[in-house]
Amino acid sequence: MPDPPAPGPAATRPSEAGALGFPPEELRLFYRSLLLPRMIEEKMLVLLRQGRLSKWFSGIGQEAIAAGDRNKALEAMKEAEPQLMSAARRGQLHRNTASRKVSRLSKRIAKLAK
Repeated sequence: MPDPPAPGPAATRPSEAGALGFPPEELRLFYRSLLLPRMIEEKMLVLLRQGRLSKWFSGIGQEAIAAGDRNKALEAMKEAEPQLMSAARRGQLHRNTASRKVSRLSKRIAKLAK
């Protein structure tokens, strides 16, 4: 995985050392820890669509739910539901399993509204 671009000259000034007082090295570590699961998710979905992977249970929406962002969780739900149902139609996932995953995701999103 290539490193993110190096910070510009402004980041070397003491007053702008990093966001919220974090050093640039720690910010890069945070960035990598957020980026890696997303990259794995995208790669697995590509392999699943190509038929090179038999099953992949996506974590779409879980990040938004954990952050408490209802709007992003709803967007993720709109993306996840067709993917799960498509996998069920192709026989990669049992239709009840796909429905259960959609239902559980919907319930978790509904709890955010309360």
